[in-house]
Amino acid sequence: MLRKMGLGASDVSIYLGTMGTFNKTIDSLITDKLTMRYTDQDREISEKPSVRMGKDLEDMVLAKAAASLGKPIVKAKEMFRMIKYPYLTMNLDGVT
Repeated sequence: MLRKMGLGASDVSIYLGTMGTFNKTIDSLITDKLTMRYTDQDREISEKPSVRMGKDLEDMVLAKAAASLGKPIVKAKEMFRMIKYPYLTMNLDGVT
């Protein structure tokens, strides 16, 4: 539910109208953020092939990046919130 408590990168692309993948409007984005429960639409998005593929491939991509960089990469479990703009959130896919 942390994702409902702020705006992340995908949310910003919906706001700017540059992400048509999830077929969301600004109004539906705001409604989604105000709905503090996991909805049918949330379930539908998590089952999209592109979303599942990203989850499935993430560990492999991080391993290849670590090998290429010659440095270990760890997955950050925390979600971060900007101090100056607390409504902006982010989570890091990998940290060296």
